[in-house]
Amino acid sequence: MNKISEIIDQFHIQAAIFDLDGTMIDNNNYHLESWLISLRSKGVSITESFFKEHLSGKTNKDTLEIVFNRKMTADEAMVLTLEKEEIYQKIYQPYIKEVQGLSSILDFLKENKIKLAIATSGVLTNINFMFDHLPIRQYFEEVVYSADIKKGKPDPEIYLLTAQRLGVKSQYCLVFEDSIAGIASGQAAGMKVVALTTTNTREELAKADYIVENFMDLL
Repeated sequence: MNKISEIIDQFHIQAAIFDLDGTMIDNNNYHLESWLISLRSKGVSITESFFKEHLSGKTNKDTLEIVFNRKMTADEAMVLTLEKEEIYQKIYQPYIKEVQGLSSILDFLKENKIKLAIATSGVLTNINFMFDHLPIRQYFEEVVYSADIKKGKPDPEIYLLTAQRLGVKSQYCLVFEDSIAGIASGQAAGMKVVALTTTNTREELAKADYIVENFMDLL
């Protein structure tokens, strides 16, 4: 029996919920680069360590409020977000690919009647950008993203809402994440969390229930 089967059987898993950035596609370095370029044009600089520790897994609005140290209106945040995401898509498009084993685990979960959803702090334009380049849209019953929630990760709202939309109790949901904030969010929602080491080290992800390098480690 493979590892994912053991987890499903042990916790009676009925649904699997995937974070997107850094979990389904290994893109966080491109998000960092696009933030650096966008913020530099506004006279602001951040470091990679600051990004990983304080911004990874957060919504763009939360990110902007942290970086500029002030509240922003939704309209103001959207203008800056669209500028940043245009940069991100331009620099990442030639390199976009799934994290190793993603299609295989989606096939396995689907074959085993596990409901599938995406819960991302990202914006709709980036979700569609991924779907335009990877043929995986058909696997997912629900996609919940930043516009659907009031509080970003590590708050559990996004995972609780996704479970509700799937019609599955939280304790029967399995989360796939790559960020520290995402792990906290999933666990606060009462879910088991598998963390991938695409963005952070095993030591940094130590609070996750399971830690893997990629999805093939589960199959």
